[in-house]
Amino acid sequence: MKFIKTYLFILFSFSAVYVQAELYAVIVGISKYKDSSNNLKFAATDAKLFYNLLTNGKQNPNIVLLLDENATRSNILNAIKKKYQQAKSSDHIIFYFSGHGVDGYFCQYDSNEDPGSLLKHKDIQNAFKMSNAGVKLCIADACHAGSIKTSSSTKKSVNFLKEYNDKSVSKNENIIVFMSSRGNQISMEDPFLRQGVFTHYLIKSFQGEADENNDQKVTAKEMYTYVRDNVSAKTKKRQIPIMFGRFSEDAAIVSYK
Repeated sequence: MKFIKTYLFILFSFSAVYVQAELYAVIVGISKYKDSSNNLKFAATDAKLFYNLLTNGKQNPNIVLLLDENATRSNILNAIKKKYQQAKSSDHIIFYFSGHGVDGYFCQYDSNEDPGSLLKHKDIQNAFKMSNAGVKLCIADACHAGSIKTSSSTKKSVNFLKEYNDKSVSKNENIIVFMSSRGNQISMEDPFLRQGVFTHYLIKSFQGEADENNDQKVTAKEMYTYVRDNVSAKTKKRQIPIMFGRFSEDAAIVSYK
């Protein structure tokens, strides 16, 4: 494993000039649901590990962590609205979710059988559209996560598409949507890893394990290929992550020293 000496430097650089930007992130993980029959084992742990990765274990007012009973629909929507609207065009935003998912929705703590109670994929899309951030990354470790894109269950590789086929997206925006499974698949937790399989390999990719050419950075393509191949192998192809959006496959996601 390659270790990051100081602060994990999230680049998302799309030009030859690297400018350190502000990062605004909302990290959500739900292991304990209001309806305890829906409880998971490691979703909150996954979120905490990803949060610690981004913050180096230190408090950061730009990065919000919402776990279990704090991860209500209203809290999530308020957090993404507040944080993402602070971002300027030179800044980056991340939404990370670990928990249950159904077709078209993420299941927050206070979700119930009424679809109107759920966190819609569209809610996240709308928050992204309202933000001025130049780079936007949406990551989800949830069943049916790939349903965020209608045709995602048929996609097998990195796709260079307009985000959500929306012509209103600015050409100056760079968007990566990285989902733990195709729209018709579940996302698995592993009792031996004590994590979700997807997040386990996602974090390892951020730590440099995906750096195939050892140039001290992990590109979008390297991250995607590493996570996809390892998750697919670990789950015997029952879970295959997908990535889409509008970005260069050579975009540097993480740089380390």
